[in-house]
Amino acid sequence: MIRATFAAVPRRLPVLLAKLIVFTVIVASAMVAASVAAFFIAQAFLSGYRPTYSLSDTDVLRVVVGTGVYLTLIGLLGGAIGWIAGARLPTGAGAAFSTSLHTPGELAPWTGPTVMIAWVAGAHAIAAVLLHRRDA
Repeated sequence: MIRATFAAVPRRLPVLLAKLIVFTVIVASAMVAASVAAFFIAQAFLSGYRPTYSLSDTDVLRVVVGTGVYLTLIGLLGGAIGWIAGARLPTGAGAAFSTSLHTPGELAPWTGPTVMIAWVAGAHAIAAVLLHRRDA
């Protein structure tokens, strides 16, 4: 679908900005609403077992709304990484060898597993270094 979008709007930055605005408005609204709803549902379930909180209690509103904002920001970060790396991300690499439908610009079927293995090996190498440093 991005090819059709860029055919209609050849300049890339307006497309990126429009996607950023639409995503932010829709996802932030949904995530904040979901966080507030989850708060009230959790309070209803917990009310018989322990003292509950109110949105007017210190820091509670910040935490509830902050959860929705955090989830929105994680989505925006994921979107930015997708624009930066595209098919070289694990999802694109996995799709290259796990589907029979290939489009131009994607990784070749046998390049996909190589990229995926590189991601897995790289992530484990970083994990090993950090684990060693934290245990030392």
